[in-house]
Amino acid sequence: MTNSEKMSGQSKLILFILILGNFLCLISETVMNVALPKIISEFHVPTSSAQWLTTGYMLIIGISVPVSAFLIQRFTLRQLFMTAMSLYVVGSLMAFMTPLFSILLIGRMIQALGTGLVLPLVMSTMLTLVPVHKRGTVMGVFQVAILFAPAIGPVLSGIAIQYYSWRIIFLGLLIAAVLILLFAAFKLKNVLETSRPKIHIPSVVLSTLGFGGVVYGFSVAGEGSGWGNPSVWITLAIGIIALAIFVRKQTKMTSPMISMTPFSRVGRHSHERPPP
Repeated sequence: MTNSEKMSGQSKLILFILILGNFLCLISETVMNVALPKIISEFHVPTSSAQWLTTGYMLIIGISVPVSAFLIQRFTLRQLFMTAMSLYVVGSLMAFMTPLFSILLIGRMIQALGTGLVLPLVMSTMLTLVPVHKRGTVMGVFQVAILFAPAIGPVLSGIAIQYYSWRIIFLGLLIAAVLILLFAAFKLKNVLETSRPKIHIPSVVLSTLGFGGVVYGFSVAGEGSGWGNPSVWITLAIGIIALAIFVRKQTKMTSPMISMTPFSRVGRHSHERPPP
């Protein structure tokens, strides 16, 4: 194995910082599930409104992740990660200090914006820094974070609510986000190449309708409304149609917002038969 095939200490540190941020953001996806009854009781809001603390979080992620593909090309790794974690800090602070449910909901949406930036950023950086022969190992570690973080979220929130308050959840997230932000400010270096791609507004609109419609439809169906709710089928239909048009447009663009080449290769290889 040559030195060029080994990961440098700087590369490992960068990945460590990004995976930490990713882990924290993934915890936030499920941390509200156990806290909803307490929040409903304190703010006197209906269950359908309180559920938007989780549904809205996933919806914003579903909308922002595709747009992040454009932002990764336009801005540096350091700019994007610092912005994402700053948004996460602001959202956590608002949720911790809020006297109103509306501000709590806005804080969660701001948290989700930061999460939507971090998730694709980790994968893009990983593919850039990790040598091909080590990607399996690093991806395994990354998958552990992806699976473990959402699982531990309800446990942590349950402990916080049992002994303290739901606000302690956001205080813990806030402290962790600030520490990661400070760590990144001193140690995170730029490793991704940037360019000046032009944003394609129709693609942004289609991706927002597509991913947002699909996420919203499945979320509403799983929250008790059931598959008999007309809004579930309407939003799913709009989302699927918008995604189909989005994919078609991306395949025809010279500089697509999201490259469809890997999917076309998978489809082509799956139909190829091995020689006899």
